[in-house]
Amino acid sequence: MESPKINHMQLTWTDLANITRCIMVTKKQYVSRSIREGNSLAQCILSFPFFGNVPFESPVGTVQLHPDSSRPPLAIPWLDEVGICFGNFYKDESPWVYCPRDFLMRQQQILEKRGIQIEVGFELEFYLLKSDDTPVDSTVLAETKSFQGKIWSVISGIIKAMEMFGIPIWQYHAESGPGQFEISIGPFTDSMVEAADGLVLARQTIYNIAAQYDMKATFLPKPFIGVVGSACHTHISLKRNPIPNLFEGSVEGEYFTAGILRHLPSMLVVLAPTPNSYDRIQPRTWSGAFQCVGSENKEAAIRLVKNRKVWKRIEIKTPDGTSNPYLMLGCLIGAGIDGMTQGYSLPPEINVDPASLQKGSQPPRLPATLAEAIDISRKSNFMSELLGKNLMDLILTIRQAELDYWTSTDESAENKFQTLLTRY
Repeated sequence: MESPKINHMQLTWTDLANITRCIMVTKKQYVSRSIREGNSLAQCILSFPFFGNVPFESPVGTVQLHPDSSRPPLAIPWLDEVGICFGNFYKDESPWVYCPRDFLMRQQQILEKRGIQIEVGFELEFYLLKSDDTPVDSTVLAETKSFQGKIWSVISGIIKAMEMFGIPIWQYHAESGPGQFEISIGPFTDSMVEAADGLVLARQTIYNIAAQYDMKATFLPKPFIGVVGSACHTHISLKRNPIPNLFEGSVEGEYFTAGILRHLPSMLVVLAPTPNSYDRIQPRTWSGAFQCVGSENKEAAIRLVKNRKVWKRIEIKTPDGTSNPYLMLGCLIGAGIDGMTQGYSLPPEINVDPASLQKGSQPPRLPATLAEAIDISRKSNFMSELLGKNLMDLILTIRQAELDYWTSTDESAENKFQTLLTRY
């Protein structure tokens, strides 16, 4: 243990509903037992829906959560003497088929076998709310007044804590909605698992620092009707020695992008997993509602980011803050790999607002509801092969249960929305 101030360890994972959970052990227990043997948990531990405590995996049997001892524990700024460590799940001493972290590791390994290095970054959009769930201010995009008073204490506290975790920070500013902010993190240039860990840490940091100032942070995609939603735009760049940029110096960048574009509809149950996600993914809201690419086109599902007309990276606009970071990033990488394997080509760029085109000229609309996304994923051989049938079936079971809960009349719409707001 590198820090003498750490006397408790928070062993952390994120389940299939993107609820980040933990168990706590003492420093002594972590060193003497957790690293060597792992910690036992019920094998249903990943299968809870966002709305309750009834799992969708068998309660019979156990799995082991093994801390990632390759990285030193990180001191948690808001919890005295507590360090955080992420872990992988094992069943009968083998990687567990349901483990999201292991799934992402495998996707990066496949990419590395091709000699390709990947870098990613994320735009974290979120709302800060008062105790009555109303926005903390009424400012607009990048307005300087957004950093007045206690709000600056929250934002600066978040940035300080992220820096303590070693999270690379690009920029931060007020977003378009009242009380909405964006913090861009990255690039993460080595391990994609560390990138996903960093995204989990960043979200937890925002939640906890806001709470210290009696505010609530929410990553819910569409917390308010009539104002902009919140996303987790994901940026990807690729290189292979001696080519520093595969999007400009090789056809592989096009193949990779085309694979993601082709499989976006079937991946939405992972990238945009809640019913509320589809209130955000609407035309003319910069959310990428159409299945197309475009150079610097913020209405395209995939924006081709260019600098002086040189294609530098891609920005996928469909993911949001309710997605599991390991599954989300793993699916994007897996779709890109499939594009390179199959040699998919990109369709012509759409460099206008797709919604402004005549109906017959518009690119395909992405699923407009969670029900549509579930139906497309059920029929997708790609998703079943990528995630494995067991994991894909469990994800679809959870998504269907969450949809059934959302559309049921057993509980008021207000209560169901409040459950979502509480979780995310």
